[in-house]
Amino acid sequence: MIGDMIMNYRTLLQGEERKFNFGESSLFLINSRESKLIDAELKGNSLQNKYYVSKIKLFKGLALDADF
Repeated sequence: MIGDMIMNYRTLLQGEERKFNFGESSLFLINSRESKLIDAELKGNSLQNKYYVSKIKLFKGLALDADF
């Protein structure tokens, strides 16, 4: 889901850059698209980090509960 959002923001940014090259856009709009892309990437990184931390805690808990 987040990966799809990032891909969509990247596509929007590329489209805005093309429009700018044809003189139909402004740097403000390009910066806005870049900002949204960066926010989505940061959110994706944060969620991935939370996932891995939770996974580590789960495996650590399983290892401590194991009766060998």
